[in-house]
Amino acid sequence: MVLAPLRAHRAGQHFAIVADGELQRLPFALLDAGSADRYTHLPSLATLGQLRASPRSRATGVAVIADPVFSASDPRIAGNADASAAAPPQAAQVSFPRLAHAQQEAESIAALNAAHEVWLASGFDAGRATLLSADWSRFAIAHFATHAVIDLRHPELSGVVLSLFDAGGRSVDGFLRANDIYGMRMPVDLVVLSVCDSTREAGRGAEGIFGLSRAFFYAGARRLLVSFWTVDDRASARLMPAFHRHLAAGEDATEALRAAQAELRADARFRDPYYWAGYAIQGDWR
Repeated sequence: MVLAPLRAHRAGQHFAIVADGELQRLPFALLDAGSADRYTHLPSLATLGQLRASPRSRATGVAVIADPVFSASDPRIAGNADASAAAPPQAAQVSFPRLAHAQQEAESIAALNAAHEVWLASGFDAGRATLLSADWSRFAIAHFATHAVIDLRHPELSGVVLSLFDAGGRSVDGFLRANDIYGMRMPVDLVVLSVCDSTREAGRGAEGIFGLSRAFFYAGARRLLVSFWTVDDRASARLMPAFHRHLAAGEDATEALRAAQAELRADARFRDPYYWAGYAIQGDWR
C-alpha cells in the first residue's frame, strides 16, 4: 500500500518520509530491503526548512561518546566501590547494564577517522558536564554509544544516559536530558545515536522517537542516525564501523547506512531484520 506508488519511479531514488501516527515508528528500509532506494525520515517539512536555513558547518572532527560508567560496581571505579552506593534518581528506577561492545565500537570509529581530529570520550570522561561544556563547532560528527531513556508521556524528559558515577564511586547526574540539548550549541553535520532505548512504552505514539531528534535539530545538528527500536549491542558494533567506513569513503549518510545494513544482512548471525532494519536517517539528506 505504501511503497507500490513509488515503483513508478526509476530505481535508486531518494525518498523523504513525513509519516503520520504509528507510521512514524516504521523504518521504511524494512519494507524495501535489498533495493537501491534510500529513505530519510522527517518529523515535518517545516523542520526541513529550518535545517536548510542554518549555515553548514565546515568542521571535520569526530566526537565519539561511549561506554559510560553506569554502576557503582563497575571495575573501572577505584577500589570497585560497593554496588549499594547511593545512585541518582534516574538510575534507581531503571537499570543500565554496561554495553559490552560499546568501547570496541568507539575505538573502531576513532581509528576509521584518524585523518581528522578525533575526541574519544569514554568511561568517566563520557559525562554530562563534559558534554555540556564541549566546543561542538570543532566536529562534523557526534557519535553516542550508550543507553537512552525515552519518556513518551513527557518527551522533554527523554535523554541520553552518560556516566552516573565518578572515579571515586560517587554518584553524579549523568542524564543529558532533551532540555539540556535544547540549550546546547551543536552545529554538527551528523549525530549518531547508537543507543539502547531502555524505557519505551508501547502504544503511545511516535513522539518519543522524535523528541530527542527535535532537541538535536534545535541545537544545530543537520541530520541524525537513530534506531526505531532497542538495538543489539553486538550488531551495532558491526554496523556502526561499517557505516563510518562508507562515510569516510565519501558516501552520503543515507547511502552509507544502506550499504552498512546490506553488509549486516549478509552475515548469517545478523540476517534477521531485528539486527539491521531499525536504523534510519532523520533530517536534511543533502
